[in-house]
Amino acid sequence: MTVDTHPIGNLVAEVMDEIEETYGDDASLGIFAIVAEINIDEDDGPGTTCIIYRCNDNRTWIQSGLFEEAKVAATNPVPIDDEE
Repeated sequence: MTVDTHPIGNLVAEVMDEIEETYGDDASLGIFAIVAEINIDEDDGPGTTCIIYRCNDNRTWIQSGLFEEAKVAATNPVPIDDEE
């Protein structure tokens, strides 16, 4: 089985475009993480789901803080102005 990498590649491209459009050439990518739901099909019954993540910083306190900020952003999203 080959995993389709297009969804994550497309999402990363969208994020990079948004960073460039919002902050211009003066911005640089700092710490980042990827959280993914993995669906595993079972031949003999219902499948299972697990969550994995990877972060480019191995300090657990940094990872924890990043995820806490992501949780705040996910539960209190800033509206995107699509009228520009």
